[in-house]
Amino acid sequence: MKIFIVCFMSWFIAQVLKVIINYVKYLVGKRKGINRSKVTLETLFKLGGMPSSHTATVIALCGCVGMHSGWDSDVYAACGVFAFIVMFDAVKVRLPIGRLTDAFNRLQAKVCGSDEPAVKKVEGHTVPEIIGGFIVGGVLAWLLVTGLHAFRGKSLTWRTTVYGITVFVVVVAIIVGCNAGNPLMHMSLLYQ
Repeated sequence: MKIFIVCFMSWFIAQVLKVIINYVKYLVGKRKGINRSKVTLETLFKLGGMPSSHTATVIALCGCVGMHSGWDSDVYAACGVFAFIVMFDAVKVRLPIGRLTDAFNRLQAKVCGSDEPAVKKVEGHTVPEIIGGFIVGGVLAWLLVTGLHAFRGKSLTWRTTVYGITVFVVVVAIIVGCNAGNPLMHMSLLYQ
């Protein structure tokens, strides 16, 4: 159950970070006159974007299994292969298919007109988005399984609560900071 909780927390925090990054992109775009879609509750469950929640989840799984069963165990090797397949699929399969879908929809609109429904786009990930998910998953697995030295004797529930409150405070601080003069405007990853 501990591994499931760590993986779920990695997925959830990656999705919350994705909402925050999309919100900052929306604010920056609004100030620059760029039309971007609003951030809604649906954004929490969208595929694609920075960081990759799939990568965060499988890397958290690898980290938990590695710390629990050993870095040279067969189970860790199987998790590593699974993580590689997930990350490879996001970059080399879903991303190109998403780009082809965009091109197909533009072509279809020119040839058939706007009467035809557009093909639903499959969202993939770029390499920086995969790296972002890797960092989120690895850090959370480390924090929740072994954690900071001062928290090592505490239960998973206690550590999850402390880290959850910390993440919540940081998220609120980022949102407040973005609304107060937008100090994150010069971070090029946030408004590509």
